Amino acid sequence: MADGGLMDLDKHDGPAASAAAGGQGRGGSRDLLQKIRSMRSSLPQLASDLERAEDIIAIHTDNDTQDGGASLAGRLSAYLRTLSDVQSALRKDMAHTTDHNTKRNDHTDADTQQHSKEVAVGEDGKRERVDALADASSGGGPVGACGAAAATQQQGVPLEVTEKGHGRPCLPGLPAAVIGQLGSFLTTINNVRSLTRVNRETHMKATDKIYGVFRTFTMTRDEEPTYREIKTLKHLKDEAKTLTKALETTLGLFGKFAGVSVVENAYKVKKMPHMPGNVKTAFVEVSSLHMMPPVVSELLEANKDTLKKMTLDVEANKDTLKKMTLDVEYCARAPDAEPIVFSKVTHMDIRGREDLKFIGARCWTFPALTTLRLGRIYCIRYSEDAASLVRLLNQSPKLERLEVDRIRVDDGQWADFTAALGRCPSLTTITALVIDIPSQFGRLNQLKAALKSHWDKPEKKEVRKKLGFVVPNTSIGVGYGQQGMANMEAFRRWAADAKCEVDWQPAGRRANMLVIDCSSGAATALPAPSGLCGQIATRMAANATEVRLELGGTALHESWRDKLIFTNTKKLTINKRGASASAVVDSIPTWLTERQGEGEGQGPTSRCFPAVEELKMCCPSLSMADVYAVSRHHTPFLGGLRTLKSVTFSFVSSLAAAHEFLCCLSVEQLDEVTIEKCAGREVCEWPADPPATGGVRHPLVHRLVCRGLSDKAGLTDSIKLAPVLRPARVELEAWLRESELEGDTVANKLADLRSFAAECAGRVASHYTVKKSECVHGVWDYCLKLNLAA
Repeated sequence: MADGGLMDLDKHDGPAASAAAGGQGRGGSRDLLQKIRSMRSSLPQLASDLERAEDIIAIHTDNDTQDGGASLAGRLSAYLRTLSDVQSALRKDMAHTTDHNTKRNDHTDADTQQHSKEVAVGEDGKRERVDALADASSGGGPVGACGAAAATQQQGVPLEVTEKGHGRPCLPGLPAAVIGQLGSFLTTINNVRSLTRVNRETHMKATDKIYGVFRTFTMTRDEEPTYREIKTLKHLKDEAKTLTKALETTLGLFGKFAGVSVVENAYKVKKMPHMPGNVKTAFVEVSSLHMMPPVVSELLEANKDTLKKMTLDVEANKDTLKKMTLDVEYCARAPDAEPIVFSKVTHMDIRGREDLKFIGARCWTFPALTTLRLGRIYCIRYSEDAASLVRLLNQSPKLERLEVDRIRVDDGQWADFTAALGRCPSLTTITALVIDIPSQFGRLNQLKAALKSHWDKPEKKEVRKKLGFVVPNTSIGVGYGQQGMANMEAFRRWAADAKCEVDWQPAGRRANMLVIDCSSGAATALPAPSGLCGQIATRMAANATEVRLELGGTALHESWRDKLIFTNTKKLTINKRGASASAVVDSIPTWLTERQGEGEGQGPTSRCFPAVEELKMCCPSLSMADVYAVSRHHTPFLGGLRTLKSVTFSFVSSLAAAHEFLCCLSVEQLDEVTIEKCAGREVCEWPADPPATGGVRHPLVHRLVCRGLSDKAGLTDSIKLAPVLRPARVELEAWLRESELEGDTVANKLADLRSFAAECAGRVASHYTVKKSECVHGVWDYCLKLNLAA
């Protein structure tokens, strides 16, 4: 090894000499192959040594210590001349050999390419995308005018490696275009620390200006501390100048990313690309505005003329409003600062609650923005969300799509919001805009007025458009849709004429929940509304995943029959509002119990609820007599629920009545039956011994859960369900007051509770064994948990 750790090459043992010596006989060919393979294995070390020598010479030169590096520079010049002569002779020989074997090589190359593709594709086909990109980059697809090979050659990678190397099943064998795609799955720090440091060939492809990995900037929340350790771009550059001019070009922004000190081991720093001006896509996650590293803001702003897509996710600060104000001031620019224009950003995804504040504080504008994706925005009076959003819309005249998870605009901000929408002549899509029906009918007219001036133009008439609305407090009762029908119908006609699709989604405390209110005391039920009101109700019913049916009053009119079909409803809750059995019977719409069709090996299915999987019944004060009274209505209704998987009885007062309801079901089995939140003292309505089950049909139950029990009597009655339903597993949970247990101390009360648990298990010992018995003392009550298995 020479000075600086470089490899000492003897020209008499080089490739040219080996080729001459090995040209006689098959034994000579084998020796030649062995030497070639040995030389190839030394090439990575040679590249590394050359790079180190380059850095050492640059440091000596920039520090004006020419004498110290003169001898090393002289020896390196001699080595490089020798290497250049060897490379030139080898290329000349190979070109001559290729001319004599063109036909044979053409056939061999075709076979080799086919074999390389087979090797590159793994068992699960995950490498198919890599092969497609490789073909495109080598001229088979629209990657570039000259392909990835030409672009990579301009960066210093030999053309032969790019043209023939992409078939090799290894990382360095992939073309730059594919390396760039692989880098998009890593954060920028990981690309710097890992992908660019594999070897020189991978490094050159990863840092390619056209296809390299640094076209994307990605930062996640767990990387905040690393970025906060980095000074601003200007300060980092000034610090590099004070040490050595070489570090200004080699260290750049990424010295800290690679874990390299500016002072020590500087020669180990890889040459990294200059980020400003190269980034096309940015993804930034930050835990709060106060944690936004200044260098990240500067980095994004340095790429304002190249960025095309940007995703920001700044979480809301959970502290006080004053703290949030301080966060905004922390990242804000001067009040009189000129706006920073991101001239090419067309797509922006704003996921966090603080992103709009951050954009406003940095004075960013996006004149080319076409698609804006937002999370939930609540434009209430004490929030700056509305003002920030309106400012962003006013400065984005090319906006086409405003896609929001949900946006609720306060009355005081609604006029400014619609005016901003009116300044976006290319706008065609708005989603999840909250409008309360019927109290906010007037908003529809204001929204129509803002959009009408653009959408009614002849050139926009045939363009497809979409408006999505979220309706809070969604309840359909006997008087639904009787107010504002004229305004609703006028809006519907305008939307249809403008080729605009209108979508309505229900929204309650839980997403997509709809209430069907048959508990009203109204004397008569009005017919279902026609026009837009009827369409809204139909659409909400189709979109609802959870429905609550309130019984005990006036049933919905027969005209609702074809409007309310709950195709996507998975959970159905039936709530009996303290009415008599006869009132419950009269409040169930007849059309709601209709069944139709034949399933596979099953009978007819409910016409209105074809996909319900979870049934919850809230029926306090319901006795066996009530069950018998309403059986003619609830039996066909419950029997049509053929997709049920679980049933929950909440606030049940009669376990026997709950069992009768289960016998009305037509499904063969249930995953779970739950008894919860019992309303005081449960009335078992069974004799002391469990009733015989012969001749009584009920579904096969895999798991019975009884929780929320509050006394010994309730627990004793609940365990009687086990030998009746015969589930595979039983889980009991009770919270008993101190007065329920005997003893003066906690230890004595726990002993009494354990004795009671053993007594409960003994009642069903012929069918079940105890898997878990736990008795604990809580803050106020005593908890018993008992798990049994058949």
